[in-house]
Amino acid sequence: MKLYKCCFCGTTDPSKFEKGYKGKCASCRSKERRRNPEYREKQAAYYRQWYAENGLERSSGYQDAIILWQAAHPKAMKARWKVLNALRKGSLVRPLKCGMCGKTHCRINAHHPDYDFPYDVMWLCSSCHKKIHSHKNYEIKV
Repeated sequence: MKLYKCCFCGTTDPSKFEKGYKGKCASCRSKERRRNPEYREKQAAYYRQWYAENGLERSSGYQDAIILWQAAHPKAMKARWKVLNALRKGSLVRPLKCGMCGKTHCRINAHHPDYDFPYDVMWLCSSCHKKIHSHKNYEIKV
């Protein structure tokens, strides 16, 4: 395996390099793009068009939907808060890999198969969590 080194920060971690860009790591490329006025204007034009088409009030409807869901599912909310508090206290530890696919270096979410047992959670990456909630049957690798 060939080792690459970022010409700005000097990192050699292979996970930091995007495919096809071996001279700069992803974070340095991102910083460089944000400093580029042409890139910033392109982004600003994109978002102006997006808000013109979708409106600025889209997020308020989303917030209303979240509040309604929370009110309709008090047991789920109670289980969620118990897990969050246990994580803060350190009595529950978030693992570093997904319980289904084994993926690492991603956000791992707690999934409650049964809200009556709030501390009995499956730790899943976002894509596996979506698969579980799409009601597809997937085997869980432990």
